[in-house]
Amino acid sequence: MSTYLPNIILGTVLCLTVGSILPATYAQSEFSNEYHIKAAFLYNLAKMTEWPGEDPQTTTPLTICFYGQDSFGDAVNSIKDKKVKKRPLTLIKNVALNQIAKCHILFIDKTELKRLAQILSQVKNSPILTVGDIDTFADQGGMVNLLKAADKVDIEVNSCATKNAGLIISSRLLALARIVDQGKGC
Repeated sequence: MSTYLPNIILGTVLCLTVGSILPATYAQSEFSNEYHIKAAFLYNLAKMTEWPGEDPQTTTPLTICFYGQDSFGDAVNSIKDKKVKKRPLTLIKNVALNQIAKCHILFIDKTELKRLAQILSQVKNSPILTVGDIDTFADQGGMVNLLKAADKVDIEVNSCATKNAGLIISSRLLALARIVDQGKGC
């Protein structure tokens, strides 16, 4: 069987999931839409990532942290009451650098470009899925980059960074992403 049909199915599932999370009232502005879509992607990333030593039966919260300017605003409200497997989501905005060890997913806002290397070095090889929306995010060692392209969001995955952190991202998601390999240390 070719990979074309499963990719179409996964794309349809992601679109339906994003569509079910995004209320129609947020269609007013492009900026609002972008961050509602990115919030839905964060939720789907949580569902499609395995952390080392993760107990499939755990009910402890899965924590998504936001570092830097709050570009999401109320957009994350669409996912705050969701569960990933049996785990409720906990969202922490404006997390401090010395608090990020408690995060499962760390979204680094594009306003942190100048400090990106410092932030990524703080979490390097830790089982924290780093996500950003900075053009060079994956090239600099970030794990998942959500880039706005026209009227959609493209995904880049740094497979070397995820592997070094012991994280496993679903092959279904990887099939939709542009893979960035740094080549060193994998």
